[in-house]
Amino acid sequence: MHAQPPKNPEKSAFTLTELLVIVATIAILATLRLSALAPTEEKAHRLGCLNNLKQLGLGSMMYANDNQGSFSGCTWLPSQVPNIPPGATDRAGSDDDLNWLYPRYVKSLNSYLCPSTQNYIRTNLVTKPTGGVALEDLCNCGVSPKSAGTSYEVFGNFTLRMTGVGITTKKKEDTVNAFTICLYTPAIGMKPGPSRVFVITDGDRFNNWPDSPTDNHGAAGQNFSFCDGHAQWVRQNKFMEVWNISQDSNRTPP
Repeated sequence: MHAQPPKNPEKSAFTLTELLVIVATIAILATLRLSALAPTEEKAHRLGCLNNLKQLGLGSMMYANDNQGSFSGCTWLPSQVPNIPPGATDRAGSDDDLNWLYPRYVKSLNSYLCPSTQNYIRTNLVTKPTGGVALEDLCNCGVSPKSAGTSYEVFGNFTLRMTGVGITTKKKEDTVNAFTICLYTPAIGMKPGPSRVFVITDGDRFNNWPDSPTDNHGAAGQNFSFCDGHAQWVRQNKFMEVWNISQDSNRTPP
């Protein structure tokens, strides 16, 4: 047998052009893979968010059992107290504080954070004027998807119209059960009840309509937790129906 001659290293090595082509091909394949995974990842985020709102909704029901039927706590933030409207409520409509749930009713801080965001909650404490302490980052939803704060908004009031007078009323077991639609044209006379009146929903940082890149799930829709404890994903084309029934308005998409 004759020994084979040694290979020429110059002929067996990749050229710079070939290496660049391989790197470019790998980059393209990686991009295609990530693009294919993106919808699946967002669906997983929505499910995680839905589970969070389920926990918050159940916590809200337990809170109501212990607090004369109220589905949310009273406003105590000094910046929000002046916003409490006259009427049957102790909560400002702009108040998104969730400290009333923590830690007794919903202990895990991850439950206050939508997986589609990069919001975070620190352990900074603030002293409440009414006594006790609260977590600063549970006092409000984050101003952006990457800022400190929760990922969710609280709608603790609705306007219950009686004898032609608008009275801002807190969402409580009795007021929710008695709530009758008198403005939303397609549902006048309907009593939506706890299963169709929401309390907490995805953070919408622009106009309470799923359309902005800064919303938790963009233009796709939002998750809601309702007064009966269930949570539900609502697509954009059904959003206004859910909103108008719960808030009794004839609001149209912006």
